[in-house]
Amino acid sequence: MEDNKTLQEILETVNSTFETVNFIKDNAVTKDEFNEFKEEVNGRFDNLESELRSIRIELIDINRRLDQLEKRTKEDSDAHASDILELRQRVQMLERQVGQLQPAR
Repeated sequence: MEDNKTLQEILETVNSTFETVNFIKDNAVTKDEFNEFKEEVNGRFDNLESELRSIRIELIDINRRLDQLEKRTKEDSDAHASDILELRQRVQMLERQVGQLQPAR
């Protein structure tokens, strides 16, 4: 009886091993499939790197243009402030002159 049990255990082990081998055979990828997948993924990464490079270049250009715009805006603002100060001085001078002319009438 012990021999039968041992034989039964061996048979179960062999069947289990066959099931495992069949599962691996049905679900595992071959080396060729893996290499094909790897090439596809590498191609996608290359495309992403190219897109990122393009975006970086565009961002650099946008930042450069923003810097120029900020500089121009500051220059314009400074020029307007200078013009306002000059106009105030001229208005004050004109008010003084008008004030001097009014009593003479």
